[in-house]
Amino acid sequence: MSVNRQELEQFLGGYFHQDWMLESARAEEVVDRYLADESSERVRRAAGQLADLLATADSEEALQAVVLGELGCSYSPSETMREWLESVRARLESALGGPERTAPQATGRKRT
Repeated sequence: MSVNRQELEQFLGGYFHQDWMLESARAEEVVDRYLADESSERVRRAAGQLADLLATADSEEALQAVVLGELGCSYSPSETMREWLESVRARLESALGGPERTAPQATGRKRT
């Protein structure tokens, strides 16, 4: 089964391309540029795909293989890949007004 990571690939591979340091001094500036350039819907999809990746990757090596290999990201963080991706996810969600919330599940109990 193929996992859809199109928005995440556009973000990490497109914005953190091999020459990203010629355009920005810091990775945070790249994230800011992405947020300024892209629609909130695209940012929301990228944040969701990033959350899915973080939830399913079982190791640091697996994250690096996906991010650096499959998605074409050319940024190697000073912290772990997971720590960096978690901070990026938080930044994207913050820019969108926080993580998407779902309605609480009905429990079938009546309030008294």
